[in-house]
Amino acid sequence: PHSGYHLSGRASGFEGWYHRLTVDDASLSFIYSIFDAADETSPRHGCHMQVCGPDGAVTWQEGPAASFWADDRKLALGKSFRGVAFSKMASPAAFGRFVQDGFQLSSTRHQGVLRDGTARWSYEVGWGGRLGDKQYSTAGWLAAFPVFEPMYQVVMAHGLASGWVEWRGERREFRDAPCYTEKNWGGAFPRRWWWVQCNAFEARGLTLTCACGERSNPLLEPLLPGRTEDACMVALHDESGKFYPFPNCEWDVEWGRWTVRGALDDLRVRVEATCDGEAASVVRCPASDGMTASARERFDGSLSVRVWRVTAREEEEEVLIDSTSSRAAVEVGGEGW
Repeated sequence: PHSGYHLSGRASGFEGWYHRLTVDDASLSFIYSIFDAADETSPRHGCHMQVCGPDGAVTWQEGPAASFWADDRKLALGKSFRGVAFSKMASPAAFGRFVQDGFQLSSTRHQGVLRDGTARWSYEVGWGGRLGDKQYSTAGWLAAFPVFEPMYQVVMAHGLASGWVEWRGERREFRDAPCYTEKNWGGAFPRRWWWVQCNAFEARGLTLTCACGERSNPLLEPLLPGRTEDACMVALHDESGKFYPFPNCEWDVEWGRWTVRGALDDLRVRVEATCDGEAASVVRCPASDGMTASARERFDGSLSVRVWRVTAREEEEEVLIDSTSSRAAVEVGGEGW
């Protein structure tokens, strides 16, 4: 749901895509965004690409939105900052030959090159689920309506990637490496947020996205100017493909430590993550005045997740999920951290 491009015909607003690849004990993230695409006079206008490498270093490129393209109906987008400007997904050979700086991303392929070869990547993506598995909106039925700003959607909770990446001259080839894609879009961005993601657990096929953002409600803005709310969720898929959405959560979060608890009917969840708080990758994110260095992120978070069923007396009845990972992506962003 919501995989297609939402800004067609809109003069203002942003849309961003986050793609993470985990190869053995190394991770890379790729972040693409478009701001005020149809308004070249806007100081926020442009397309932005950044890559966070396994060593934590971040490199990025930006330019006019003129050659950016995206499909309204499915996950497919691209941009050539230097070289031939394609208007749809090109063949791997054509893209590699004619684009010296740019990217293309779809539900089945991801390819790009950044600046002077600092980063290069080319790989196929297969869905980590099973044929016939149902897809879900991250926030349930509310995700289908433009009520909140920004909108948020996990596009691919668990993909399997095969191909290669190069980062600062080091090449990694891989097969069936876990990958993940999410997106957000709208006219505003959370004032403050945190996020935990992992699909490289001891239990193969288990995926977790856990996030919270302070966001606005445009329907209430005329009555309560400046009013915001915290929107939080824990979303899990287990090895069998079963989806566990926990929209009602409590959390205790600071940089270096994330503790989240949630409930849904007779199910309970606890997520605990930690990381070295002394170092972080600084990531550029959309803000009211454009892209700013406003988030801290790491790929080596220690994570534990537990889901269990309780009786009417809140006594533990059955443990459904109990798994750990040392390859969680953890992030805080916005004001006040």
